[in-house]
Amino acid sequence: MRPQVSPRAQFRKYKPRRSLLMQEQPHTSPGGVPPPLPELTKNSDLEPAPNGSKEIGAICAAVLVGALSGAAVIGFKNGISFVRHTVFEGPFAELLNELTRPLYSLRVVDASLNIQYLLFPLFGGLLTAAWLKLLDRKDFGVPLPGQLEEVDKGVPPDLKLLITRQLAAVSALGSGASLGPEGPSVEIGVSISRAVSQLFGYGHEFRRVLASAGAAAGVSAGFDAPLSGVMFALELIQPSVAPDRSDKDNAVAFRATAGAVLTSAAIACVVSRYGAFGDDKFLVTRYELVDPLLEIPLYMSLGVLSGVVGATFRSTVVNMRKVYGGEKEGFEFMKKVAPELKPLIATTLCGFVAIKYPETLFFGYNAVNSILSEKSAYIHSIPELFTLLSLKIGLTASCLASGLMGGTFAPALFFGASLGAAYDEALKAVLPAQFEIAGTSNYAMVGAAAMLGAVFRAPITGILLLFELTRDYDIVLPLISSVGLATVTIDLIEGESTPPTWAWWWQPNPLDTAVGPVPSALQVKVADIAKASGSGDTDEAIKTIQRLESGEAISVKRLTSTAKAMGMREELEAVLPTGEEAEPEELSSTQALSVVIALVESKEREATGVPAEVE
Repeated sequence: MRPQVSPRAQFRKYKPRRSLLMQEQPHTSPGGVPPPLPELTKNSDLEPAPNGSKEIGAICAAVLVGALSGAAVIGFKNGISFVRHTVFEGPFAELLNELTRPLYSLRVVDASLNIQYLLFPLFGGLLTAAWLKLLDRKDFGVPLPGQLEEVDKGVPPDLKLLITRQLAAVSALGSGASLGPEGPSVEIGVSISRAVSQLFGYGHEFRRVLASAGAAAGVSAGFDAPLSGVMFALELIQPSVAPDRSDKDNAVAFRATAGAVLTSAAIACVVSRYGAFGDDKFLVTRYELVDPLLEIPLYMSLGVLSGVVGATFRSTVVNMRKVYGGEKEGFEFMKKVAPELKPLIATTLCGFVAIKYPETLFFGYNAVNSILSEKSAYIHSIPELFTLLSLKIGLTASCLASGLMGGTFAPALFFGASLGAAYDEALKAVLPAQFEIAGTSNYAMVGAAAMLGAVFRAPITGILLLFELTRDYDIVLPLISSVGLATVTIDLIEGESTPPTWAWWWQPNPLDTAVGPVPSALQVKVADIAKASGSGDTDEAIKTIQRLESGEAISVKRLTSTAKAMGMREELEAVLPTGEEAEPEELSSTQALSVVIALVESKEREATGVPAEVE
């Protein structure tokens, strides 16, 4: 029968496997050269080399996120097409045409006006109000930045709310609201990533990685542009979520990020190509740079104008939110308006404007495509182009502020294309005839990219998107010069009210500060034991291990403080190196690390119920 031994006796009887490390090493070797101390760092035998299993698991999860996101975006855009067909071509449209026909026959309404368009967008407002009533909420939950905060906090996704949010977007976008589908597409990808993370029980760092992968998948599927999706995730999503120092999966997540984001974007793009999106695509024409020396400065000037217009749009959104919230002077009555009625106000405004300018409805793809193909009725009219631009900015801001679901990606392209076309017409009017410049479509394309980069603070995404869509290298120089000046301009205009473009570039490296160097296995184990015991300063204990792993000697008093933090002060006496002389006041890093290792191993055996060896 095995003898019964007290826990303290067990600990004193235990001989650590690394007992040689507990003895002071000789100062010199037989050859007179000091022997090297055994390394005990994050690359030591305490932490096995990564076998890649977790990274491969993250990549597989990213594949699933990409596939589901691509399929969901197909369903989302086809849902928009279905609502659009129902409203503008189905029974609802036929009824409105019959009701308005007498107005035209009696010449009450001019034939150039589309009076029936007054009620088309209202259909989406009614559906949005119905969804809000169904949820019994004032809104559809937090937008994308808020969802990323929930990812950081580990808040589980509310699938009912997220699904209803997308159904409301389908209703609004399909009936002509002046918003775009790309924002909801990104939300779809992020929502799916949260569901997959919850399904697999992933921790904080893996949730962050999959959120970026989901966002990349959403943009990739929405535009059929995987590189732009990847850059969008890296420019806007990845810097928005903060690393967690306490997460043990930091190193694994960092290694998996690039592969997960790239793979997810590629899979989503492949899947989305099987979807039928109809005419809801951004179509570009061939680009031509006629005179680089003359045109590059002109494109830089277009970038400055794009930054001004982008800042104007962002400011309009802020003011519109104050209007709908009743915070603007003269609009205090809006505080008494029920939340479900506010979308009806915005869609009614869309309808009024569409009577004269139906191009302002929907995403704006048809209007942008007509400008790029130079077939628009307003292509050569600067006043009409600026009118379209101004109306689209106001309606988009109104729709956003009212609570309608949709994004601003496509409207930003509309702003830029309209501005670029008007800018080209102005250049042709003022430049001498001997100065030959590119056509209107070229300046419209570059203007669209500059506006996108300015509004979203994502210059590389804007550049890559147009390059990916045109597949023409000649457009790169104009894009870089114009987008660069657009982002500088909007940063200067908005000042300190918003973070500047690439603010994350100047933040401390998370590997050096926020997260610190990737902790060694010993640091992680000491931290876990200290947190569980609650007996002392955990951070101070970790700093002690870091000093020891860097080769510093420490005092017995400091080592005792570390043992106290681990709740193992008494056990420390059992493993301190002793001899005929008095207890030393200082231990070498090798000795002290051996003591800590023995304490950790003892605690691990205690947790698993494995007894110590008895001599």
